[in-house]
Amino acid sequence: MYEIEPTETRPYRSGFGTASLILGVLSLLGACLVAFLVVFPEGPRLLGALGLCGGGILAITGFGLGVAGVVQSQSKAVSILGIVLNTLYISLGVVLLLVLLLQAYMFAALP
Repeated sequence: MYEIEPTETRPYRSGFGTASLILGVLSLLGACLVAFLVVFPEGPRLLGALGLCGGGILAITGFGLGVAGVVQSQSKAVSILGIVLNTLYISLGVVLLLVLLLQAYMFAALP
């Protein structure tokens, strides 16, 4: 009679990986705010604090979502990219925090 042709199925994608990627990009924008504060120390401190704290919260959340996306999804590329971006911010954020603390210590030591 009639033959039913099998349809192609796309690999299951979790929204966790996409959310992780978006949070990774946003957290790297926060790193740009902190880098702006490092370059211009007399600049607005609120931007640096927002970039450091807000970006850190976004990066930790994005890292967790990326791990959940790798575990749940069959298509892991977006989740892995999100994990890489969030890990990049976490390591870059630690370095920038140390630079800011060193700058504050040096400015406080000046007469």
